[in-house]
Amino acid sequence: MSELHDRYQQQMELATATKNRIQRRDLKKMLVHVDQLLTEISKESVNCRRAKCSTLHYKELVVLCEDQLDVVEKYMLLSRLIGG
Repeated sequence: MSELHDRYQQQMELATATKNRIQRRDLKKMLVHVDQLLTEISKESVNCRRAKCSTLHYKELVVLCEDQLDVVEKYMLLSRLIGG
């Protein structure tokens, strides 16, 4: 969870530093979804601690969040290459 949150924070900082406001807006929209996934993961981790084991839903959320962060990172790279 900490690694995902660190990656999210790094991408948010890069999105905020993007010069082009349209690219910045689009990147932040994508990061809102990642933020929602991180919130769901946090909620599900409470259930995992109660059950004392990782649930399937928790594992699926982590994989989905990692995939979304990979997509955002690719778009961030593209944005920076374009000159934003």
